[in-house]
Amino acid sequence: MKKKKILVVEDENILALDIQGYLQSFGYHVVALADKAEEAVKLATKHKPDLVLMDIRLKGRMDGIDAGKQIWETLYIPVIYLTAYADKATLERAEKSRPYGYILKPFNSKDIETSVGMALSKHAEEKRVREKRDWLDKVLMSLGDAVITADLNDQITFLNPLAEDVTEWKSEQAIGLRTEKVFNVTSRQGASSIENPMSTALQGGEVITFTDQLVLTTKSGRQRRIYDSAAPIKDQEGKILGGVVVFQDITDSKPGAP
Repeated sequence: MKKKKILVVEDENILALDIQGYLQSFGYHVVALADKAEEAVKLATKHKPDLVLMDIRLKGRMDGIDAGKQIWETLYIPVIYLTAYADKATLERAEKSRPYGYILKPFNSKDIETSVGMALSKHAEEKRVREKRDWLDKVLMSLGDAVITADLNDQITFLNPLAEDVTEWKSEQAIGLRTEKVFNVTSRQGASSIENPMSTALQGGEVITFTDQLVLTTKSGRQRRIYDSAAPIKDQEGKILGGVVVFQDITDSKPGAP
């Protein structure tokens, strides 16, 4: 297995060498040592480490928090802060840069081993979730049907291009709204609004399929005939995470056509 790469940023040379020794004894590869924030950003950009151990108190126009924030936001590399100063103001500022942990000085080898292992595991899991979500988004974007997804609160999280076309809602306008606001449907006969399919799927935890055509009222007030189904989105344990509505616009189909 390829060794995980770690960048160490610490302006006390002896301490930096101690940290390097600890990390190497745990099987990690220290790509470089740095003692300034600006240098840390350059080295992180060059070596693309899996993790950065960053001293908060560094000399120069940037400190460790400035560097950690920049490394996270531009390179998506997790940062653990090393500090002897755990005052409230420092921690509040550090938290805004989304650190993966803190190691308080003085520390021992076990502190390093535990914090680094937890940070790497957390980042690896987040990466897997992000890649899975990105893959799912690409699949939904390429489907031949219109698709809308929502969270457990029935608030929209995604529309694919076909759903945008049919509903006349752009994703940036619809995300965060209740599903019924965008997916406003009634029976074909023009009866009062039926219970929203997404809400039904979320509450019942089952796939909902409408055998009769529904009428969707678009953002501009136009009415379009659709076929529709809705289903809960569940994890591997069966826990409901959200819901999805899949529908087809059949307005221009011949009467009686599917």
